[in-house]
Order: sequence, then structure tokens, then C-alpha cells
Amino acid sequence: MAADHVGPTAGLTVYPAWDLACPPIPPRSVLYRVPPIGLGTPDVESLTGYLARLAEAHGVSTRTLMVQVVLPLGGRTHLTKPFDNSLSAFWARAAHCFNGTGRLARDGVQAVAQLTGQPDLAALTCLPSGSFEAAGPGARPAIRGGATPARSSTNHCVGRWP
Repeated sequence: MAADHVGPTAGLTVYPAWDLACPPIPPRSVLYRVPPIGLGTPDVESLTGYLARLAEAHGVSTRTLMVQVVLPLGGRTHLTKPFDNSLSAFWARAAHCFNGTGRLARDGVQAVAQLTGQPDLAALTCLPSGSFEAAGPGARPAIRGGATPARSSTNHCVGRWP
């Protein structure tokens, strides 16, 4: 018998040592990072549709998600009162602006991106790509006013259709 096959390690394979260092942990988000449907296609979902799916993924109503998480982040606390019709009026008159080109769309994208960690949410609106990058990562969004009429929001998108 050869000298290298004697003793307790005879016939065993020696493997390299394991690296026991902790891997980097990615930053956590407040909400699940739900990927948008149809991103990069003409059939991409809207931001309001994304919010409805996000609420469903968390097992809450869209109203609860908006009132308890999204709107307080943006300072729209007047819409979060439990026995007030302000939120209903907002949804009836201005919710479509989340999908448009105005300040509400930009601020909504920033708030939801900050809550989920999901990039590219501007593609769910009619915002031109890169239209809000100046705020920088971690910037506190402000979902305040700035709602534009529905026609001006949709004309921008319709103008880009083939």
C-alpha cells in the first residue's frame, strides 16, 4: 500500500473549505416587490392596476393600502380620515391622474417604488422615462396636488401610439 492511502483519510476526497462569511443582505422594502405585468410591451398594466394587484398580494383592499401606506407617505393625510368622503371623491375625480403625466403620477411612482423597491414603475404611467430621476434614491416623495385633467394626461400617451 502506498503511504498516501493509510490512516483515517484513506480513500476520502478532500474538498476546499466553505466560506462561512454572511452574504450581503439586500435592502428590505415595506411592501412586496410585485413585478408589473406586461412591462416593456404595449399591454403594460397601469399604475392604478398595479396598486390593486399590490393590495391583493398583501390581502388588503386597495383603499386600505392607499389610506394606511401610500397616502401617508406622500403627506395626503386629509384623504385618510375614516369617515370622510374625501378619498371617494379623490378616486372619482383624480385617481386616473396616477396613470398620467402630471405631478400626481410622478409622485405616485416615487412613493410606490420606495415602498416596494420595484424599479421602472414610470412605465406604468404616461411619464416619459427618466422624468423623475433627479429626486434620487431614497428621496421622500410628496403626493400632493398637481393633478392634471384626464384629457391632457392621455393625449401624451395617445400621441406615442403607432
